[in-house]
Amino acid sequence: MSAIESWDVLVVGSGMGGGTLGHALARAGKKVLFCEKGRNPFGGDPGALLGRYAETFKDKPGALTPSDREVLKGSGRYPAALHDVSGRKPRDFVPFIGSGSGGSSALYGAALERFFPADFTPAANYPAGLGADLPDAWPVSFDEMMLFYQQAEALYRVRGGPDPLKGEGGPAYASLGAELQPDNQELWDLFESKGLHPYRLPLACEQLPGCSGCQGYLCPRNCKNDSAKICLAEAVAEYGAVVWNDCEVLSLDAGQSRVHRARCVRDGIPVEVEADIFVLAAGALETPAILLRSASERWPAGLANGSGLVGKYLMRHYVDIYAIFAKSSAQGGGLKQVAFNDFYQSDQGKLGTVQSFGFLPPGEVIVDSLQDDLRNGPVPLAGDALGLVRPLMSGFLGQLFGRATMMATIMEDLPYLSNRVFLGERGELCIDYRIQPSEMERIRHFRKILAKALRPKRHLLVKQAENNQRIAHACGTCRFGKDPRSSVLNENNRAHELDNLYVVDSSFFPSSGGTNPALTIAANALRVAEYILRRHGE
Repeated sequence: MSAIESWDVLVVGSGMGGGTLGHALARAGKKVLFCEKGRNPFGGDPGALLGRYAETFKDKPGALTPSDREVLKGSGRYPAALHDVSGRKPRDFVPFIGSGSGGSSALYGAALERFFPADFTPAANYPAGLGADLPDAWPVSFDEMMLFYQQAEALYRVRGGPDPLKGEGGPAYASLGAELQPDNQELWDLFESKGLHPYRLPLACEQLPGCSGCQGYLCPRNCKNDSAKICLAEAVAEYGAVVWNDCEVLSLDAGQSRVHRARCVRDGIPVEVEADIFVLAAGALETPAILLRSASERWPAGLANGSGLVGKYLMRHYVDIYAIFAKSSAQGGGLKQVAFNDFYQSDQGKLGTVQSFGFLPPGEVIVDSLQDDLRNGPVPLAGDALGLVRPLMSGFLGQLFGRATMMATIMEDLPYLSNRVFLGERGELCIDYRIQPSEMERIRHFRKILAKALRPKRHLLVKQAENNQRIAHACGTCRFGKDPRSSVLNENNRAHELDNLYVVDSSFFPSSGGTNPALTIAANALRVAEYILRRHGE
């Protein structure tokens, strides 16, 4: 064991939650250490793989597996398998989430949307008797979050247009300065003709000439405003923060009321880190895993787990992709520019947002993903059969989707106690996530009303909502609330039972909302940073 390091604040993870909070605390004079499980692909790493999907860097075709660890780490992707016990037969897959400087924000499509006020009063949006554990209200109101939304939008340089359905209380964004591309304009006109309310999607991206959005992979031109670029780089260069890459936090050692140290492995070497304040921001899958691995004689069920809810209430959003064959699609385009929220609320409960998706992966990546799904489905031989015609299908899908404009629906899912993250018998990270019948009915309803809104445009629905591998918006596994019996964290994101442990990634969500979570994570991190400075001294 190497010598013990000591810091004011240890932040585990550098995504929208950890990067934003750590930047704010370092700027205020705190001695901050970021422990990042992945690498820093923007720091001259010779193994950095920029500008393309990780799958395209493989030597052989096929879905990514843990054996592709170097490709995954070089691409800013999570390098391990997740064990899913939810289906007819358990399966392992590499989740499409970030690991490295910026976390998942380094891979995101940069859409930064505020939640609606209704998202902060979840129970009022659904009929009783669903079985979901929806709180009446978040312990923080929309009005209390407003200032921090504004600060986060300014910090990440969000540009876009106001949503007409948010009224005068909506954000005033800086203009993108670019006209709608022809395909997006065509869809905008269609939506307006149907009485819908399209607006320019707010983006944290500079959109330099030739910008393709870099959704799903690391931006080679440094124009995507993720937490690595906006927060981490400045925290290190200007405010003395330090980043340890390739540093995995295995567990936390705590007494009755305080965390004393973190046990880590850095570049393969065990190391312990002491700090006055510990902040977990490793994501809604890894953060509960760290707490569960921190079980001890004093904390037999896992650290901060007196409620028994660490890892419970896993949510992931239901995302579907629509390939729309507008007349202008063949002229090029495909940037994320348009969104509307007319279906955010419905007579069957809250649904979610509709927004531009950007570009799909290359045809060969889509085929490999489809083949992997088939091999793990009820007819495994269908996957092998698809492999025989892989080159033909890759070219066909590439041409098909190349002539389409992509849009996505993001639908709120609900917190059910049975959906969870847990540790397997060998300590492996596992999920058990099953869609309830009422949720399937809302998914079908959303598909039906959107298909009607797209008429007469030809379109192809790429169903993704039922697939657990689409878990990029995982949240809810360490929910916050005012009652220690029904939540893990208090209203300030501090563990109820520990004086110096905070969680600021999407684990804290008690409900998932119906749109992208990144801005709410960043805004809340700024709120918690302000509280920490006030409570622990500036």
